[in-house]
Amino acid sequence: YIPKARRLLRDCDVIQCTVEPLAMLAWAAAQGRPLFQAGVGSYLKIREWQRPLFIPLYQKAFDQSTITAISHASGRVAAENFPLARVEVVPLGINATRFAALQRQPNHGGPIVLSVGGIKPRKGTLHTVRAMATVRREYPAARLVILGNPYPQSDYTQRIMAEITRLNLTDTVQIRGFVDDVELLDWY
Repeated sequence: YIPKARRLLRDCDVIQCTVEPLAMLAWAAAQGRPLFQAGVGSYLKIREWQRPLFIPLYQKAFDQSTITAISHASGRVAAENFPLARVEVVPLGINATRFAALQRQPNHGGPIVLSVGGIKPRKGTLHTVRAMATVRREYPAARLVILGNPYPQSDYTQRIMAEITRLNLTDTVQIRGFVDDVELLDWY
């Protein structure tokens, strides 16, 4: 794969890799050219997902790159895991035209706390669920709506489900999973 990648990228002045598992290939193909590696916190913890044999190669690939982290949290993870790399935070943007033609029709019947993104410890979903017990005492009609990948088999998601039940929040917390753009806009 390396010779083919080098051939395909031979006229490029800068290489950008947006998928962490391909970091080694991008590094090998860059051959000294500036290399930017995308950095999302979960995937920057290579010791948690990569085979031990490949970890030193990933370490070298990231350490000799500029990591473009999608958030300050991901930037911290990048700096902790790749101390030799330059880390720049470049927040994710949104394509507003994607939603411009959609008609909003929200009617949620009370205050909504909205969480958009996968259920992961770094997003604080468990803390948000626990906070809803307090919020409900003051605002009985309030609800928490979680959109995005629920990772239903993960231990963390199972803990959240148990906490929802324990706190008697089954009528308060909705885990909707992935939704289309029309529904996403309605929640905002």
